[in-house]
Amino acid sequence: MKFKVGDIVRIKADLVVGATYYNEGTNVGDKFSSRMRNNLGKEGKIIRIENGKYILDIDSIHGYYDGMLEYPVDDFANEQYTFNPEVEAIIAHTQKNFYMGLIDKALDERMHETNPEEFQKLVDIYKIYA
Repeated sequence: MKFKVGDIVRIKADLVVGATYYNEGTNVGDKFSSRMRNNLGKEGKIIRIENGKYILDIDSIHGYYDGMLEYPVDDFANEQYTFNPEVEAIIAHTQKNFYMGLIDKALDERMHETNPEEFQKLVDIYKIYA
């Protein structure tokens, strides 16, 4: 079978009610019903496999087959990054403040005396954003 228990899958958005969908390389399959239509495009986790059907946490009544499912695609991860100087300045400022907070906490806990190597690492990282 294409998927396994625990996989996060998406029910394909273009499935046709009444059409038969199969597991890859087999003649094991069934029709996509009108009651399954509410799940088009939704993501779910495979909670079990029984009799060649995937049972999902979002719909434990119906069984789904390979032809009905796909791995979700993170559309945002596939977008081209566009440099934005204002956003980058905000990120750098936030990182600088974050590491300054860690240094303040480390000073309060006297890390510079108890673990000078780790304290120096914090200072070195902070200098990148300073």
